[in-house]
Amino acid sequence: MRVAFPCSLLAAATLPLGYALQADPSKNTCPWNGLSRDYEPLVQFPMDTIEFPDDVRDSRSSYVDSSVSSPTRNSWRTFPDCFEEYCVYTNNGFFNKGISLITTASNHARVAQIQIPQKDSILYQEKTRIVDIPGKGKGLVATRMIRRGERIMTANPALLVHRDAFRELSLEDINYLMDVAVDNLPKSRKESYMSQAGLMGSHKITDILFTNSFQVTVGGNDGFHYGNYPEVSILNHDCRPK
Repeated sequence: MRVAFPCSLLAAATLPLGYALQADPSKNTCPWNGLSRDYEPLVQFPMDTIEFPDDVRDSRSSYVDSSVSSPTRNSWRTFPDCFEEYCVYTNNGFFNKGISLITTASNHARVAQIQIPQKDSILYQEKTRIVDIPGKGKGLVATRMIRRGERIMTANPALLVHRDAFRELSLEDINYLMDVAVDNLPKSRKESYMSQAGLMGSHKITDILFTNSFQVTVGGNDGFHYGNYPEVSILNHDCRPK
């Protein structure tokens, strides 16, 4: 899959769970406007064309309670505190990294059906290095020439939050669910999430999501979420560099 590099990391684009970032040789400008301060989604791309690749379809996951200490690659924990229809679901073995969802039962079921490939995400490796970017935190810079269309990385989300939760729940309830979701990620995954910059000066975990997320679909008419990819958030950029 090729995508145009988004103008802000809270992108109004539709992406599958496994996100492959590549340069798009046909695009030279950023195609969308970012999320407004009142968090109303601005969707400008067709929303009915994404399908999961063949290697992540048609499997079933096991459900386990929070007493399980060594989760498998596709085992889930649920938590008792829910608001309306939105609950927290965590899988600490998801792609060997971990993921938390704040979503409905039906959308969790869709994610839980994903077969976890044995091959883990491909990161930047020898092509790039991480440096401190003034005013932007950690950033990724190239260590060699990167060709147009060359894949830079693939990554999977650490957090998915249902888009409609921000309309239907109070900010206090959202912040509570966000705390539960991130606190229950594996230590390294939580640290990578918390290392991201937040620009709005509000509740830190929620602020990070608003600053560093893509819009993701898990399928169906009610499957739109905001997804945070910690590895992707270090891609600082300028939409129209001088």
